[in-house]
Amino acid sequence: MPDDLSELLTAAKRSPTDDAPRRAVAEYLSTHNDADRAEFVRLQLAQSVDGEWRPEQGEQQMAADRLLKKHALRWAGVPYAGPYWFKFTDAPASEDDDTPQASGRFARGLLRISGQPAPVRDALDRLPADQRDWVEMLDLHGVATAADLRALLTHPAGRGATAFELAAADDAPAALFDPLDTETVRELRLSGANAAAMRRVAAFKVARPHKLCIELPPDLDLARTLFTSPLLAEVQVADFSLVEQDPQLLTALAAAPHLRQLTRLDLGGDNFPPPSFAALFASDVVKGVRRLSVTGYSGHLKGVVAGLVKGGAARRLTHLDLGFNSVSTEEAIALAGSDLLAGLTSLDLGSGELTPEGAAALARSPNAANLERLDLSGTHIGEDAIFALAQSPHLKKLKELDLSRCGVTAKVLRALCQSPHLANLERLDLSHNPLPPFALDALSGSRTLSKLKSLGLRQLVIANDTFERLLRSPAVARLEHLDLQGTMLSKAKLRGLVEATSLDRLRMLVLGENILMKGEIDVLGEAAWLPRLADLTLYNTKMTDAGVRALTAKLTNGRLGRLDLSRNLLTDQSAEVLLTWSGLSGLTDVGLYQSGLGDAAVERVRRAAWST
Repeated sequence: MPDDLSELLTAAKRSPTDDAPRRAVAEYLSTHNDADRAEFVRLQLAQSVDGEWRPEQGEQQMAADRLLKKHALRWAGVPYAGPYWFKFTDAPASEDDDTPQASGRFARGLLRISGQPAPVRDALDRLPADQRDWVEMLDLHGVATAADLRALLTHPAGRGATAFELAAADDAPAALFDPLDTETVRELRLSGANAAAMRRVAAFKVARPHKLCIELPPDLDLARTLFTSPLLAEVQVADFSLVEQDPQLLTALAAAPHLRQLTRLDLGGDNFPPPSFAALFASDVVKGVRRLSVTGYSGHLKGVVAGLVKGGAARRLTHLDLGFNSVSTEEAIALAGSDLLAGLTSLDLGSGELTPEGAAALARSPNAANLERLDLSGTHIGEDAIFALAQSPHLKKLKELDLSRCGVTAKVLRALCQSPHLANLERLDLSHNPLPPFALDALSGSRTLSKLKSLGLRQLVIANDTFERLLRSPAVARLEHLDLQGTMLSKAKLRGLVEATSLDRLRMLVLGENILMKGEIDVLGEAAWLPRLADLTLYNTKMTDAGVRALTAKLTNGRLGRLDLSRNLLTDQSAEVLLTWSGLSGLTDVGLYQSGLGDAAVERVRRAAWST
């Protein structure tokens, strides 16, 4: 293994789908007196696995953000300015400033810089010389010529980049992307390009990206040219946007002769005939795919499940995302009886059309025994299907269940809460269901749902007594995340929440969008469990200056990392309180949008929070 950091970073960038080289970077840093950077890389790697919820994710992200805040000047040459994209400027942020600026963010430990060519060049200029090897991606907008692109690729801080995202104009010259035809390119994300430019990409002789994301123009011949290109020979992760394409396009993808190393495939599009899915899912293209996402854009896709089952080639799938799909009863029954379902640990059918009979068939299938995550949100499957979920002995491994907007009733909620088969659930979302005010008594009395770490109750109406019983129940004793947004909290429920003694493990609390009287939320500052929180959302709760004083008096241990006070009834007095608060320096994200504070006060608070 190389022992030089520059070589290790180069190896990491050359293998963008593999975490091992990045862990090697972290190990090197640990043994060379840079423990903070090593931990930052490890924390970001822990966040990079999408599709699964883990209770520790929120605090891991905040820990990474705190390290970035501490070292932003050393690592990026700019002061910390929040947990998302940061600007390569020292000037205060202004909504009225439309001057083009480059932005940056770290992903999986390495640096991505985004913007138009001139600001990106300026950002590269100001990057500390010893940080140049950390640049992995250039995300470029408005590139007009190949010369503009080449100038960035030869910049001392840009020549080590291996990932590129370009949004090209319709009239972009055909040769625009030519400088990217190098053996060091490992990720390409291209959109907006005309057919001539895309044909030049398909003709690349040297570049062999491992990640490829392309928005294709509506041109079947161009698609065939791309899909037969050796450019695809080493692609492991592919994302193809295929809006309003020729019906034969998926058939062309199925025939791609070089696309044999895929482990992840994301497809988005509309109006594909079902037989084309069967052709794709019978092909060698999908034989190694473990993660598959096929989603509609303007409407629900049809025939994807039938094609998967009939095709039979995608036998290594572990994660299947079919959001915005229409799944018929017959298709669901076929999936329930297939080996394909038996290999899945994650199944997402959210925001689609799923029949109650189809959902019940999936729930009752022995092939569902390996599922750890099931997302049925927005499918409105109703009582019978949810009752089948509760009764199924095949869902014992399930850790995440999203039933928001599914038509959960009091009757089936009781069945869910009494089911011995759902005892391993750690995350349950019941948001946006027509539950009566007393329905959550079933959760309070549950003897099986004792492992819950995340509970979503958004937009539910909960009776005062029911809410009080819930807060005293074993069901909330291990909660780390509680979402009560829009639950019409009353003064009595707030008092119960404040006095709750079962929330010792709570780390993230969402109380936004509750219809309260002015200042009622201010009592929150009395809660004994408040200092344990890492993330607190009080968006649009009519909090006043008194509430901010009470909160800050309690939150003095520096654990809180995110605080959202947007759309409240504050004055600049709250800014003065925040500025003298010992916990302000621990924040990595503070929401003050339309909080009542003046612009100057907001800027003062943010600058104080971001400073170390």
